[in-house]
Amino acid sequence: MAQPTVPGVVHKGDLILVYKPKKAHMLLVKSAPNHTDNANAIPNAASITVQKVNWHIPGSPGFWTLSGPKVYYIDKAEKVVEDEELHNSNFIYSWYCLYKDHSTDLEEDNLEEFLKTMVSANADANDDSSDVSLIVNPHGRDVIKHYFKGSCPNCGTLGWFCPGCGGVSVRFPDIFGSCATDQSCPVCLGYEFALEDKRRIRELHSPEMSLSLHKDGQRLLGMCKAQIAKMKTDTLALVEERYRLIHARKIEMGLKLEDQDKLIQDWKDSHL
Repeated sequence: MAQPTVPGVVHKGDLILVYKPKKAHMLLVKSAPNHTDNANAIPNAASITVQKVNWHIPGSPGFWTLSGPKVYYIDKAEKVVEDEELHNSNFIYSWYCLYKDHSTDLEEDNLEEFLKTMVSANADANDDSSDVSLIVNPHGRDVIKHYFKGSCPNCGTLGWFCPGCGGVSVRFPDIFGSCATDQSCPVCLGYEFALEDKRRIRELHSPEMSLSLHKDGQRLLGMCKAQIAKMKTDTLALVEERYRLIHARKIEMGLKLEDQDKLIQDWKDSHL
């Protein structure tokens, strides 16, 4: 079974996703040759020192984390808070982390030896189909597909989650909110994307409440028919834009898609 080659130049601090059908590892490049004289040079895997690193959600020093398209390692030297606050913060973050293994001192080796180990493991298992592949600085969709096997560790395959349950106030404090809300997932869709989605949800809250009351036959004090009609049009446009953005991000991330037309029709049935 052939051992994969490094697809291009790598640098200290890069992440390398190494995977086969049933197993994947994330490697942090600890050192690599300097190719400033030849940017197109393909490095020898034996000259690249890597270390296995675990993931941590929420992000924490010494681990890699996922935020939509972004996959990045947080250096151990980075501190969010100081001294006792740092200790307490790390304890709480570990308690609410979506992954149980918080080891940071994992094995370190050259990339060639690490790849040999994975290839030989395939041979020992008599799995001729289990080719080993690698991606330098992977996109989030690569991580979802190959590392997490198509299922987000936070929301599964939904793309959204309840922002009021399961330790969200600690894990994602900026996104913490009310239950019964289809809040975009900060892991597979991205933290910044989820924050923007929360803003859109808040923007929709008041007009949606008013439209629901109007649909139930209640009068909207101070509003004429023309104003109500405009509110319907404007709110529907916001809903359509929200679903369009979510749909586009799911396509980018290789996630399961929902029927936009059905989502919008369901919203209309509830509010118009």
